Amino acid sequence: VVEVSGYDKKALEKALKKALADAEAGTFTTLVVTGVCIRKMPKDSYGVKMAVDPELCVRCGMCQICPGIEADAEELPFFNNICTGCVSQKQACAQMCPKGAIAPARDQSACGLTSCPDLPVPPETIDLPAVTRGLPPFLSVAIRGVGGQGNLFFGRVLTQLAYLLGYDKQNIVKGETHGMAQMGGPVISTFACGSVHSPVLMPGTTQCLVCMERSEVFRPGFLDMLRPGGTVILADTAIMPPLFKAENYPSVQAVRQALEGYKVIDVDVLSTALGLGDPTGRCANVVMIGVLSTLSPFDSFPMEYWLQALKNVSPKPAVWQANYAAFLAGQKLG
Repeated sequence: VVEVSGYDKKALEKALKKALADAEAGTFTTLVVTGVCIRKMPKDSYGVKMAVDPELCVRCGMCQICPGIEADAEELPFFNNICTGCVSQKQACAQMCPKGAIAPARDQSACGLTSCPDLPVPPETIDLPAVTRGLPPFLSVAIRGVGGQGNLFFGRVLTQLAYLLGYDKQNIVKGETHGMAQMGGPVISTFACGSVHSPVLMPGTTQCLVCMERSEVFRPGFLDMLRPGGTVILADTAIMPPLFKAENYPSVQAVRQALEGYKVIDVDVLSTALGLGDPTGRCANVVMIGVLSTLSPFDSFPMEYWLQALKNVSPKPAVWQANYAAFLAGQKLG
């Protein structure tokens, strides 16, 4: 048994070559590839910004091995908000580059902006007012996106909201399905409360479809879930798989054609999140929650309940402040 780090390309190649040579000699080797899960790493391990030297880069595409790096129209790689810097490990893209054109950026400022914005101060305590309007008998939402966008967090917030509003006296259900990829795999989260019995939403019953990534509208059965008169909230966000050609990605026109006849609300939640000083754009999901809170029938709930639900899910002060700002920004987009 041989252990080798998943963040060390040369060590992996060496171990694999030796294992193959030993196999020819009749010795079987088990390679155990070790490494950290980016989801289990503390936030302070994120944030190493990478940069590409355009003079050294030969546009070979070898570095494009994860959704955090893309290529522009001239095939020059660039890093998007999904890049984690390999959470302080040896950056895989830099190891793949044959010309040494990739290295940590000189500017490692906290938010990546010329000046980081001042975020509003969130309330330490939230007084929940009495709900004077009758609660809708049934609520249902399906959130579709890719790994890393916080879709599952979205579902947890809605579950907390329903609990605070008293839907636990009837029923609250949440379901989720996600692909094998930590970053970039397809993810769907479903939520329903009230007169419901299953997290599997039947076709034609869902009040709102939230699409965090533009091409996800083409997932089989997703649009079929929407009930007549329902709403699609569409994020203007495109996340392409590694080595995926931009010309093969669904065009805006194709998305528009697929959504003809539906009530669609277009929102650029990612740009809004980046503008709040979040270099990862991860609070875009909370911006989207803010948008949802302005739409019927979800706008019948006092804002305090939405805020308390957010705080219950992520109570850490720094996260709470970021989420508070993101939620307010989303309400302005709605």
